[in-house]
Amino acid sequence: MELHEKIFAVLDHLNITAYRAAKELGTSDAVLSKIKKGQTPSAKLLESIVQVYNVNPMWLMTGKGEMFLSTALQQVQKNIEKINSSQGYRKAQELSITNDPNPVGELDQRIITIDQKDESGANVMVIDTKAAAGWPGNINNNSFYNELPQFKLPLFRLGDYALIQIRGDSMEPTIYNGDWLLTSQIHNFDDIREGYVYAVLLSDGFVVKRVLNRVQKRGALALRSDNETYSTYDVKVTEILQIWKVEMKWSAVLKNPKDDIREELKMLRTDMDMLINHVIMRQADSQSLLDAKTLKSKTKK
Repeated sequence: MELHEKIFAVLDHLNITAYRAAKELGTSDAVLSKIKKGQTPSAKLLESIVQVYNVNPMWLMTGKGEMFLSTALQQVQKNIEKINSSQGYRKAQELSITNDPNPVGELDQRIITIDQKDESGANVMVIDTKAAAGWPGNINNNSFYNELPQFKLPLFRLGDYALIQIRGDSMEPTIYNGDWLLTSQIHNFDDIREGYVYAVLLSDGFVVKRVLNRVQKRGALALRSDNETYSTYDVKVTEILQIWKVEMKWSAVLKNPKDDIREELKMLRTDMDMLINHVIMRQADSQSLLDAKTLKSKTKK
Protein backbone atom coordinates (compact mmCIF):
# COMPACT_ATOMS: atom_id res chain seq x y z
CA MET A 1 0.00 0.00 0.00
CA GLU A 2 1.03 3.58 -0.63
CA LEU A 3 1.44 5.97 2.32
CA HIS A 4 -1.89 7.70 1.77
CA GLU A 5 -3.63 4.31 1.55
CA LYS A 6 -2.14 3.25 4.87
CA ILE A 7 -3.45 6.39 6.56
CA PHE A 8 -7.01 5.63 5.46
CA ALA A 9 -6.54 1.94 6.29
CA VAL A 10 -5.91 3.06 9.88
CA LEU A 11 -9.05 5.21 9.88
CA ASP A 12 -11.13 2.40 8.37
CA HIS A 13 -9.77 -0.07 10.94
CA LEU A 14 -10.77 2.26 13.78
CA ASN A 15 -14.09 3.17 12.09
CA ILE A 16 -13.19 6.87 12.12
CA THR A 17 -14.64 9.28 9.57
CA ALA A 18 -12.46 11.82 7.77
CA TYR A 19 -14.35 14.65 9.46
CA ARG A 20 -13.68 13.22 12.90
CA ALA A 21 -10.05 12.44 12.04
CA ALA A 22 -9.50 16.02 10.89
CA LYS A 23 -10.60 17.31 14.29
CA GLU A 24 -8.56 14.75 16.22
CA LEU A 25 -5.42 15.35 14.14
CA GLY A 26 -5.64 19.12 14.05
CA THR A 27 -6.11 19.38 10.29
CA SER A 28 -9.01 19.84 7.87
CA ASP A 29 -11.33 17.73 5.72
CA ALA A 30 -9.83 19.35 2.63
CA VAL A 31 -6.31 18.25 3.56
CA LEU A 32 -7.41 14.68 4.19
CA SER A 33 -9.34 14.66 0.92
CA LYS A 34 -6.19 15.65 -0.98
CA ILE A 35 -4.18 12.98 0.83
CA LYS A 36 -6.78 10.38 -0.08
CA LYS A 37 -6.22 11.33 -3.72
CA GLY A 38 -2.49 10.76 -3.36
CA GLN A 39 -1.01 13.97 -2.00
CA THR A 40 1.95 13.39 0.33
CA PRO A 41 1.04 14.21 3.95
CA SER A 42 3.17 16.57 6.01
CA ALA A 43 5.62 15.29 8.61
CA LYS A 44 3.53 17.03 11.29
CA LEU A 45 0.40 15.15 10.25
CA LEU A 46 2.23 11.81 10.19
CA GLU A 47 3.52 12.51 13.68
CA SER A 48 -0.02 13.24 14.87
CA ILE A 49 -1.33 10.00 13.34
CA VAL A 50 1.37 7.99 15.10
CA GLN A 51 0.79 9.68 18.45
CA VAL A 52 -3.01 9.94 18.51
CA TYR A 53 -3.79 6.51 17.05
CA ASN A 54 -0.73 4.63 18.37
CA VAL A 55 0.27 3.66 14.82
CA ASN A 56 3.52 1.78 14.33
CA PRO A 57 5.73 4.30 12.45
CA MET A 58 7.74 1.46 10.86
CA TRP A 59 4.55 0.01 9.37
CA LEU A 60 3.37 3.43 8.26
CA MET A 61 6.58 4.22 6.37
CA THR A 62 7.69 0.78 5.15
CA GLY A 63 4.74 -1.55 5.57
CA LYS A 64 6.75 -3.83 7.87
CA GLY A 65 5.44 -4.99 11.23
CA GLU A 66 2.02 -4.52 12.80
CA MET A 67 -0.27 -1.61 12.11
CA PHE A 68 -0.34 -0.58 15.77
CA LEU A 69 2.36 -0.46 18.41
CA SER A 70 2.73 -3.19 21.00
CA THR A 71 0.48 -1.31 23.42
CA ALA A 72 -2.32 -2.86 21.34
CA LEU A 73 -5.51 -1.64 19.73
CA GLN A 74 -7.24 -1.42 23.12
CA GLN A 75 -4.98 1.48 24.07
CA VAL A 76 -5.86 3.27 20.85
CA GLN A 77 -9.56 2.86 21.54
CA LYS A 78 -8.97 4.06 25.10
CA ASN A 79 -7.24 7.19 23.83
CA ILE A 80 -10.07 7.93 21.41
CA GLU A 81 -12.68 7.38 24.13
CA LYS A 82 -10.86 9.89 26.33
CA ILE A 83 -10.92 12.43 23.52
CA ASN A 84 -14.61 11.88 22.83
CA SER A 85 -15.67 11.95 26.49
CA SER A 86 -13.46 14.86 27.55
CA GLN A 87 -15.16 17.59 29.58
CA GLY A 88 -14.34 21.15 28.70
CA TYR A 89 -10.75 21.98 29.59
CA ARG A 90 -9.92 18.60 31.23
CA LYS A 91 -8.93 17.02 27.91
CA ALA A 92 -5.29 18.02 28.19
CA GLN A 93 -5.01 16.53 31.67
CA GLU A 94 -6.67 13.24 30.69
CA LEU A 95 -4.72 12.56 27.52
CA SER A 96 -1.25 13.63 26.45
CA ILE A 97 -0.60 13.45 22.71
CA THR A 98 3.12 14.07 23.04
CA ASN A 99 5.95 11.84 24.19
CA ASP A 100 8.30 14.78 24.69
CA PRO A 101 9.47 14.64 28.34
CA ASN A 102 10.67 18.24 28.16
CA PRO A 103 8.11 20.37 30.05
CA VAL A 104 9.02 23.44 27.99
CA GLY A 105 6.76 22.02 25.28
CA GLU A 106 3.68 22.05 27.48
CA LEU A 107 1.43 24.94 28.41
CA ASP A 108 0.54 25.70 31.99
CA GLN A 109 -2.37 23.42 32.88
CA ARG A 110 -4.27 26.01 34.92
CA ILE A 111 -7.54 25.21 33.25
CA ILE A 112 -11.21 25.03 34.12
CA THR A 113 -13.98 22.51 33.53
CA ILE A 114 -17.10 23.86 31.84
CA ASP A 115 -20.31 22.10 30.86
CA GLN A 116 -19.89 18.80 29.05
CA LYS A 117 -20.27 18.76 25.27
CA ASP A 118 -22.91 16.61 23.64
CA GLU A 119 -23.76 15.47 20.14
CA SER A 120 -25.60 18.72 19.35
CA GLY A 121 -22.32 20.60 19.21
CA ALA A 122 -19.52 22.09 21.26
CA ASN A 123 -20.05 24.56 24.09
CA VAL A 124 -18.53 27.95 23.33
CA MET A 125 -17.95 30.45 26.12
CA VAL A 126 -18.33 34.12 25.20
CA ILE A 127 -15.69 36.55 26.44
CA ASP A 128 -16.36 40.20 25.64
CA THR A 129 -13.83 42.97 26.31
CA LYS A 130 -15.13 43.48 29.86
CA ALA A 131 -14.84 39.80 30.76
CA ALA A 132 -11.44 39.60 29.06
CA ALA A 133 -10.08 42.22 31.44
CA GLY A 134 -10.77 39.95 34.41
CA TRP A 135 -9.83 36.68 32.70
CA PRO A 136 -6.19 36.34 33.90
CA GLY A 137 -7.12 36.90 37.55
CA ASN A 138 -9.93 34.33 37.36
CA ILE A 139 -8.19 31.59 35.42
CA ASN A 140 -8.93 29.04 38.18
CA ASN A 141 -12.25 30.52 39.28
CA ASN A 142 -15.16 28.24 38.37
CA SER A 143 -17.67 30.97 39.13
CA PHE A 144 -16.10 33.23 36.53
CA TYR A 145 -16.55 30.61 33.79
CA ASN A 146 -20.03 29.60 34.93
CA GLU A 147 -21.22 33.20 34.67
CA LEU A 148 -19.99 33.60 31.10
CA PRO A 149 -22.61 33.34 28.34
CA GLN A 150 -22.36 30.09 26.39
CA PHE A 151 -23.89 28.70 23.22
CA LYS A 152 -23.82 25.52 21.16
CA LEU A 153 -21.79 25.45 17.99
CA PRO A 154 -23.06 22.78 15.56
CA LEU A 155 -20.52 20.58 13.74
CA PHE A 156 -17.82 21.35 16.34
CA ARG A 157 -17.66 18.42 18.72
CA LEU A 158 -14.03 18.18 19.77
CA GLY A 159 -11.99 20.83 21.52
CA ASP A 160 -12.44 23.75 23.88
CA TYR A 161 -13.84 26.88 22.26
CA ALA A 162 -14.15 30.54 23.21
CA LEU A 163 -15.64 33.48 21.32
CA ILE A 164 -13.40 36.44 22.19
CA GLN A 165 -14.02 40.11 21.43
CA ILE A 166 -11.00 42.09 20.26
CA ARG A 167 -9.93 45.60 21.16
CA GLY A 168 -7.23 47.54 19.33
CA ASP A 169 -5.85 47.96 15.82
CA SER A 170 -2.58 46.00 15.95
CA MET A 171 -3.92 43.25 13.65
CA GLU A 172 -5.49 45.47 10.99
CA PRO A 173 -6.30 44.93 8.18
CA THR A 174 -6.84 41.26 9.12
CA ILE A 175 -8.75 41.84 12.37
CA TYR A 176 -10.46 45.09 13.36
CA ASN A 177 -11.33 46.66 16.69
CA GLY A 178 -14.54 45.07 18.00
CA ASP A 179 -14.29 41.90 15.90
CA TRP A 180 -15.21 38.56 17.47
CA LEU A 181 -12.83 35.60 17.11
CA LEU A 182 -13.84 31.96 17.44
CA THR A 183 -10.86 30.27 19.06
CA SER A 184 -9.89 26.77 20.18
CA GLN A 185 -7.50 26.17 23.04
CA ILE A 186 -4.22 24.39 22.42
CA HIS A 187 -2.30 22.61 25.17
CA ASN A 188 1.20 22.20 23.80
CA PHE A 189 3.66 24.64 22.26
CA ASP A 190 4.53 22.02 19.63
CA ASP A 191 1.01 22.39 18.22
CA ILE A 192 1.55 26.04 17.27
CA ARG A 193 1.48 26.55 13.51
CA GLU A 194 4.09 29.02 12.37
CA GLY A 195 2.71 32.40 11.42
CA TYR A 196 -0.91 31.63 12.32
CA VAL A 197 -3.03 33.94 14.48
CA TYR A 198 -3.48 33.13 18.18
CA ALA A 199 -4.93 34.78 21.27
CA VAL A 200 -2.22 34.60 23.92
CA LEU A 201 -3.38 34.96 27.53
CA LEU A 202 -0.83 36.64 29.80
CA SER A 203 -0.97 37.66 33.45
CA ASP A 204 -1.91 41.24 32.48
CA GLY A 205 -4.41 40.42 29.73
CA PHE A 206 -4.47 38.81 26.31
CA VAL A 207 -3.09 39.80 22.93
CA VAL A 208 -3.96 38.60 19.44
CA LYS A 209 -0.92 38.20 17.20
CA ARG A 210 0.71 36.04 14.58
CA VAL A 211 2.89 33.62 16.52
CA LEU A 212 6.39 32.50 15.60
CA ASN A 213 7.44 29.51 17.69
CA ARG A 214 10.89 30.14 19.19
CA VAL A 215 10.46 27.93 22.25
CA GLN A 216 13.32 25.56 21.42
CA LYS A 217 15.69 28.37 20.37
CA ARG A 218 15.15 30.88 23.18
CA GLY A 219 12.23 29.72 25.32
CA ALA A 220 9.83 32.29 23.90
CA LEU A 221 7.16 33.04 21.34
CA ALA A 222 7.66 35.91 18.93
CA LEU A 223 4.44 37.92 18.55
CA ARG A 224 3.98 39.81 15.28
CA SER A 225 1.26 42.29 14.31
CA ASP A 226 -0.26 42.64 10.84
CA ASN A 227 -0.30 46.40 11.38
CA GLU A 228 3.24 47.39 10.38
CA THR A 229 3.31 50.30 12.82
CA TYR A 230 3.69 47.76 15.66
CA SER A 231 6.97 45.98 16.36
CA THR A 232 7.47 42.22 16.81
CA TYR A 233 8.41 41.22 20.34
CA ASP A 234 9.14 38.10 22.41
CA VAL A 235 7.11 36.67 25.29
CA LYS A 236 8.77 34.09 27.52
CA VAL A 237 6.87 30.80 27.90
CA THR A 238 6.86 31.27 31.68
CA GLU A 239 4.68 34.37 31.21
CA ILE A 240 2.02 32.57 29.13
CA LEU A 241 -1.10 31.22 30.83
CA GLN A 242 -3.07 29.91 27.83
CA ILE A 243 -3.04 29.99 24.04
CA TRP A 244 -6.11 29.94 21.79
CA LYS A 245 -5.88 29.38 18.04
CA VAL A 246 -8.10 31.66 15.94
CA GLU A 247 -10.37 29.49 13.78
CA MET A 248 -12.62 32.17 12.26
CA LYS A 249 -13.89 35.68 12.86
CA TRP A 250 -17.13 37.69 12.94
CA SER A 251 -16.68 41.27 11.82
CA ALA A 252 -18.88 44.29 11.22
CA VAL A 253 -16.15 45.80 9.05
CA LEU A 254 -17.05 44.95 5.47
CA LYS A 255 -14.63 46.88 3.34
CA ASN A 256 -15.03 47.19 -0.42
CA PRO A 257 -11.68 46.16 -1.96
CA LYS A 258 -12.43 48.15 -5.13
CA ASP A 259 -13.02 51.31 -3.12
CA ASP A 260 -9.83 50.67 -1.18
CA ILE A 261 -7.88 50.32 -4.42
CA ARG A 262 -9.42 53.52 -5.82
CA GLU A 263 -8.48 55.38 -2.65
CA GLU A 264 -4.93 54.04 -2.81
CA LEU A 265 -4.66 55.10 -6.48
CA LYS A 266 -5.98 58.55 -5.60
CA MET A 267 -3.38 58.91 -2.86
CA LEU A 268 -0.69 57.64 -5.21
CA ARG A 269 -1.66 60.24 -7.85
CA THR A 270 -1.54 62.95 -5.18
CA ASP A 271 1.92 61.83 -4.09
CA MET A 272 3.10 61.74 -7.70
CA ASP A 273 1.74 65.26 -8.35
CA MET A 274 3.53 66.53 -5.26
CA LEU A 275 6.75 64.85 -6.38
CA ILE A 276 6.46 66.29 -9.90
CA ASN A 277 5.83 69.77 -8.51
CA HIS A 278 8.81 69.41 -6.22
CA VAL A 279 11.05 68.39 -9.14
CA ILE A 280 9.78 71.29 -11.28
CA MET A 281 10.45 73.75 -8.47
CA ARG A 282 13.97 72.35 -7.96
CA GLN A 283 14.62 72.65 -11.69
CA ALA A 284 13.31 76.22 -11.72
CA ASP A 285 15.53 77.13 -8.76
CA SER A 286 18.53 75.55 -10.50
CA GLN A 287 17.78 77.44 -13.73
CA SER A 288 17.39 80.71 -11.86
CA LEU A 289 20.73 80.17 -10.16
CA LEU A 290 22.36 79.35 -13.48
CA ASP A 291 20.87 82.45 -15.11
CA ALA A 292 22.13 84.58 -12.27
CA LYS A 293 25.64 83.19 -12.60
CA THR A 294 25.59 83.75 -16.38
CA LEU A 295 24.42 87.34 -15.96
CA LYS A 296 27.09 88.03 -13.36
CA SER A 297 29.76 86.60 -15.66
CA LYS A 298 28.64 88.81 -18.55
CA THR A 299 28.64 91.89 -16.31
CA LYS A 300 32.26 91.32 -15.35
CA LYS A 301 33.30 91.11 -18.97
